[in-house]
Amino acid sequence: ARSSRRMGGPLTFKANRGGARTLSLGCLVNSKVVSILTASVAAGLLWILRPALYDGDGCVLYYRGAFHLLENLHPHHLVWVPFVWVIIHLARFFRLDPMGAVQLTGTLMTALAGFFTFNLLRRLGLGNLLTSMFVMFMVSSPWLWHFATQCQPYPLLILFTSLLLGTLAPPAAQELSAW
Repeated sequence: ARSSRRMGGPLTFKANRGGARTLSLGCLVNSKVVSILTASVAAGLLWILRPALYDGDGCVLYYRGAFHLLENLHPHHLVWVPFVWVIIHLARFFRLDPMGAVQLTGTLMTALAGFFTFNLLRRLGLGNLLTSMFVMFMVSSPWLWHFATQCQPYPLLILFTSLLLGTLAPPAAQELSAW
């Protein structure tokens, strides 16, 4: 049985199944709200701190590949190059900078992967604060930050991977097994 004791305001102590007491912020902080805030902060930081495009692979090959689809047929580019082609044409239609639009798309995909990773870790039992710290650490890691801001295909793959892991993870009500 779960018990909780009020401690002046929204802070509560809750006992879990093993009897250990954990500090909770109660109904003030919803997990979904925290996941959206964490993903938004991650997207904002990635966008504000993005460097100028300097990666030749991301800036030249994918841009060219968007117009000559058969020139850049590496296995991990098969989804990315047509995706870039659509983004570039949409950006040109709305008279936006095409490379900025692709860079923004990578940033948003990385933030969305952070959102799904947050929800996955919450389902596995981590608290909001620890999960937010982990997601911010993940998003601000040098390689992921680089891939998110340099028009690389990897944010799309990271997004698909986080979706796959979220699909394969057990529901929150089910106990985790050793296998």
